[in-house]
Amino acid sequence: MLGLNLNNHVVVKDLNPLTYDNTYASSILFPFANRIADGRYDFEGKLYELNINQIEENNSLHGMEYKKLLNW
Repeated sequence: MLGLNLNNHVVVKDLNPLTYDNTYASSILFPFANRIADGRYDFEGKLYELNINQIEENNSLHGMEYKKLLNW
């Protein structure tokens, strides 16, 4: 079983049989960590549009970096 325990507390849980693509587990959620309805928002009078990546609910979900790998 994969995961991470610290002092006998589960920090990161193995979500088998779910896959990374379906859970966003341990993803970098940048620049936002939630949903933007219709992929649109207004900031200081300017309208911004983001890609819709949660088609079933018409949201932009979890930013743009969630599928990127980091090289430390």
